[in-house]
Amino acid sequence: MSAEQARQIASVLRLGPGSQIVLVTDGEELDYRLDRVSSSSVQGTVVARRPSAAEPRVRLVLALPLLRGEHSELVLESTTQLGVARFIPYTSSRSMARGLGAQKRRRWERIAREAVETSRRARLPEIGPVMRWPSLFEELEGDILVAWEEEHTLRLADAVPRGPDAVSLVIGPEGGLSGDEVELARRKGAQVVSLGRRPLRAETAAIAAVSARRRARNAPRATAARAPARGDGRGRGRSSACDALSPRRASFGRALTRRSSWSRTRRPHRRPVPCRHPPRPRGQREAPRG
Repeated sequence: MSAEQARQIASVLRLGPGSQIVLVTDGEELDYRLDRVSSSSVQGTVVARRPSAAEPRVRLVLALPLLRGEHSELVLESTTQLGVARFIPYTSSRSMARGLGAQKRRRWERIAREAVETSRRARLPEIGPVMRWPSLFEELEGDILVAWEEEHTLRLADAVPRGPDAVSLVIGPEGGLSGDEVELARRKGAQVVSLGRRPLRAETAAIAAVSARRRARNAPRATAARAPARGDGRGRGRSSACDALSPRRASFGRALTRRSSWSRTRRPHRRPVPCRHPPRPRGQREAPRG
């Protein structure tokens, strides 16, 4: 482990010899017992190892536009926890930010490493070089999905394939993608998809697209099975909401249903109910208590 990790174990977590931690590396989780601990180095013994269950089976590549401020770092942290395996930063004709310096790249790598530790993933995501839009598609892997705010026909949930080894998601910059850039993506074999009826900020769209891809892949296939009809033919017991309640609450709900339908046809005379505390005359103050 690095000196920074040793300092975290000794000074922040305050762990000593005999403590046991979990290390993640190369797709595995290691149960690690600490033998010697100092602020500069840590030595220990691997007690057990097992494959990591937190690493997704499908490799997900995210083409992330360079965003102004800390918006790219928010996307990097959140989508790393959601399972992105590789980031490809890029610029296009409407990008606001144009470069990724060495200092900022080191900060991205640190944020990605901390996100991996938080989610207990077993592999660090790759951060590729900054690409231009025409050469971006040479770096993408598997099926390519480009999210565009002007696409209204094909949804992301309907376009997500269920069998590939890799999927690439492309999110537009703050200024969006131009029509020529979208046509170039189609010629490169990409599918242009919609994330919904509302336009989203670039950082929101990136997190939403990664989450939607995971949800669409893990969702069970819809079935057309129909629930059997219940009731005695006279309108009793037809409410599925009442059937999900306890027997007493279910019968009360059915009684309310019958009473509401009866009150629409007959409106009986309602006698006034005497008030326990009659109202005071206007302008009269309440007597002090006690």
